[in-house]
Amino acid sequence: MAIYRLVGIQGCGKNLTKVGMAAYFVLTFPEIYSWDCIYANFHTVFPGAHYISNANMKLFLRKIFAAPPIGELGQHKNIIVLIDEIDGLYPQWGHADKEAQRDLQGAYQDEKLHLQIFCSTHKADNFNKIIRDCCEIICLPELNEHEDILYITFLDDRFKAEGGIEITASVLYDCYNRDEVVI
Repeated sequence: MAIYRLVGIQGCGKNLTKVGMAAYFVLTFPEIYSWDCIYANFHTVFPGAHYISNANMKLFLRKIFAAPPIGELGQHKNIIVLIDEIDGLYPQWGHADKEAQRDLQGAYQDEKLHLQIFCSTHKADNFNKIIRDCCEIICLPELNEHEDILYITFLDDRFKAEGGIEITASVLYDCYNRDEVVI
């Protein structure tokens, strides 16, 4: 259970990584996660998954992370959240913003709540410091279209470890629309 920071240039495989990891968690841990526990700010093809616009994603994150009476801390467990362009929701210069502080105050509870949150950005430090500091795992995707392989390197700050996986990229292409604009 963690908040993941996916960093890389456009076309490197960030969204492929997000949909691939969502499928991995649902298929590997069906007693914890299901397709209808996936929430994303872009459309996916997973049965029962939820699309949430950026404006509503902020409200959703507030419900997940903010303590009562503002939010519902603890009521959203066992979910997977896929956020494309996290800097569009919470820019780096807004960490002192009262709304961001209210929205993200319980972000450190991700592990206790069985939350898998994948946040992508083009630059490593280009989003709000509160959630950036909660990211315990950095994912560095590298898509090799010629070989049809998505290489994902994981840097896990919790265990001071590095690991990686390889996925056949083409099996993930139809899981989302690459040209969708996140709003």
